[in-house]
Amino acid sequence: MIKNLIAAITCTLLSAGVLAADSLKFGVTDITGLESLQTEYGEFAAALTEVTGKEVEFFPVNSRTAAVEAMAGGNVDFILTGPAEYIVFRARAKAVPVVAWQRLDYFTQIVTTNDSGIGTIDDLKGKRIAFGDVGSTSTVLPSCSG
Repeated sequence: MIKNLIAAITCTLLSAGVLAADSLKFGVTDITGLESLQTEYGEFAAALTEVTGKEVEFFPVNSRTAAVEAMAGGNVDFILTGPAEYIVFRARAKAVPVVAWQRLDYFTQIVTTNDSGIGTIDDLKGKRIAFGDVGSTSTVLPSCSG
């Protein structure tokens, strides 16, 4: 799977002209700090370097906003980000998706209390619902059984 991912990234970077540079600058929106980025994505960077022949330079960002601005300013070549964040990247930095994937059995859920009066999606009309950080899917709660 990682080889297919690297191949897809390489093809897209080639077509975008990014591989003309001496190195590739790479960031991830949900990882803060260079050390964490190196730890989490070191193997990925090594594989990408092997396939492209270009050194991968990590570009740490401290927020999704900083990542968008880095891309819009030409300071980073590609960013790993979530689907909601991509909308902002597309609008502000004219980002183009390189690859996308989905997780099996990973679905959006809306949970209410039994006495809320909400039993269907239609019951939400006119109601307000709350989310975690804007653009983030990191506030997902683990499944509970029982």
